[in-house]
Amino acid sequence: MDVGQPHRAVSPSLDSDVLVALAGVETELTEGELAGLLTGSERGLSDALSRLVDQGIVLRRDAGPARLHQLNRDHVAAAVVLEMAKLRFRLLARLRYTLGLWDPAPLHASLFGDAACGTGDASCAIDLLLIARDTDIADERWLDQVDGLREDVHRWTGNGVQLVVLSDSERLDLLHDDGPDALLPNVRADAVDLAGEPAAQFLRLPTG
Repeated sequence: MDVGQPHRAVSPSLDSDVLVALAGVETELTEGELAGLLTGSERGLSDALSRLVDQGIVLRRDAGPARLHQLNRDHVAAAVVLEMAKLRFRLLARLRYTLGLWDPAPLHASLFGDAACGTGDASCAIDLLLIARDTDIADERWLDQVDGLREDVHRWTGNGVQLVVLSDSERLDLLHDDGPDALLPNVRADAVDLAGEPAAQFLRLPTG
């Protein structure tokens, strides 16, 4: 799955890019404003908009010299477009639900890297940080859950999965590493919390 544009797993075309961009706003957009949100040529965008207007899924109206475009949310296909626009949130919801069932539970779990930032492409791995209590890190139940999560995420997305699994003691040791290649400061920069304590507190050095 393209971690920057998950909807391309369903429809890898400029038309779907346009529809998802319009689904993300309530206002009308000019062709120039859409061009600022998408990649591709001006001609390609113009052709895509014309096709979508002909299909009725995009509404177009003239406003002086500008032409304004909006997703037709009454169209019978609009629900499909809106669902495509939510694919990233569906993945996060599945991760949170699954991790919420874990026993033993993680002290912290987060998504980081390209998938967290919404950058990258279909070749990018899904990066996850999992931190367990020292007493749980070697527990067979914990290890089975970690293996199951790796398999689940690959099945959900098709992407490779990179799990960084640490004990709480290892977390505390790594918190003191603030070099340019340090793991935890880099995770902190773009972490999306999934379970346990939030990264903003859990991945910072204790004060006092």
